[in-house]
Amino acid sequence: MTGSVLILVVETKQLLAEQRNVIEELEAIKRQPNSDLLNGAIYLVNKQAKGEVWNLDQGLSGEFAFATEEAEEVRGAFQSAYAAMSRYARALAPGQRLQTLIVWHSDFNPDDVDELKNEDLTPASPVVLFWIGGASSSKRLSEALKSPSTVYELRRGIRTLSDCVQRAIEKHR
Repeated sequence: MTGSVLILVVETKQLLAEQRNVIEELEAIKRQPNSDLLNGAIYLVNKQAKGEVWNLDQGLSGEFAFATEEAEEVRGAFQSAYAAMSRYARALAPGQRLQTLIVWHSDFNPDDVDELKNEDLTPASPVVLFWIGGASSSKRLSEALKSPSTVYELRRGIRTLSDCVQRAIEKHR
């Protein structure tokens, strides 16, 4: 495997409405010379694809998208992303470090999702989460993804994703 930055995009129902813009931002990330993407790819997480390479030329149908207003769906989305992260980390060469960035588009604040607990969102190792669409900060996300993990809330929308990802890659190297 080449590269040390794993970008996992969680397919949510909210992402579908914005997928053209998301794909444009992800293509911009792929073009950045120092992005150091794992195998030069972006990876998709949904109810079927558990961290598979996402061909950005192919749109998403939504058939396997996670809903973000139900505890079981949010839990499944995060656990699927974390499982993919662990699988790729185990496949690295000795001494190679993996930086994981997760893109999650949701208009729902996890604090408002009944029955969702902090441990449902807590990764086994540090991640950088880009939360697109959140209208307010989430205490639950902040507690579950505490330092050295980071949550970037992109309230201004998707058009800032590529710049934020590049800054995060540089900051967390």
